[in-house]
Amino acid sequence: MICLHGQGSTYYEHSARIEITVPDSATNLKKLCNDDTNILNSRKVIKKFIVNLKNIEQYRKAEIHLNKQAATLNLIFYDWNTRPTMQSYLLENMILDYYNTTTSCSEFVDIEIPNVLSHISSAVYNPVNDPKGIQGI
Repeated sequence: MICLHGQGSTYYEHSARIEITVPDSATNLKKLCNDDTNILNSRKVIKKFIVNLKNIEQYRKAEIHLNKQAATLNLIFYDWNTRPTMQSYLLENMILDYYNTTTSCSEFVDIEIPNVLSHISSAVYNPVNDPKGIQGI
């Protein structure tokens, strides 16, 4: 999971996009804005991720492509852990529980993630539904 610090940035939700305005004091983010504006440029943010992903061992040999507004990683080889008995299975079920009980959600991931994390922060203290019956509750 990757989290970004907004450094005092604000956002405006238009009908089809979100515009993030960066304050002058956020010098690192200002470098990622459209020229001569304080509006964050998503393509510059993605390119910054791509540059830094090349420094991560698992992605060093990956082919990294820019596809519209997202970075896609094509790993040559990496053993992904798919055993549902691992800790990620618990997290997945907490997230499923959240979406089974919520009445609405944002189509924008960056707005939705804080809601999910807030749910997880309290769900860890309660029994978690296991729809596959692998680990019990």
